[in-house]
Amino acid sequence: RVVSMPNLGRFLAMEEEYREEILPVGIRKVVIERASSHSWNKLIFNDKYILSQDKFGSSGSKEELDQKYIVDSILSLNDKNYVKDLLDTKSLYFLTNKNERQKLKDFIK
Repeated sequence: RVVSMPNLGRFLAMEEEYREEILPVGIRKVVIERASSHSWNKLIFNDKYILSQDKFGSSGSKEELDQKYIVDSILSLNDKNYVKDLLDTKSLYFLTNKNERQKLKDFIK
């Protein structure tokens, strides 16, 4: 399941029952954030599952930055099951191009 959350503050202000329905405790969650991971630590308690760009001053095209901060971050975890889960849920499809997804598929072979 993919959840789009354009306003984390607004989500956190919602009733706990609603937040639990959207992001249930006990279910692994992965955050893909093109900005700082700072705010996500309120919901995700393992930095392994927060893929973000925490470095200031990076420049390049969307594709170059996605490759550097998303695909390379995923591969640096060296966890084939994790990569397979990400590919199975299709949660990376809107962030990565065909070549980047192939790089991930090759890793799990």
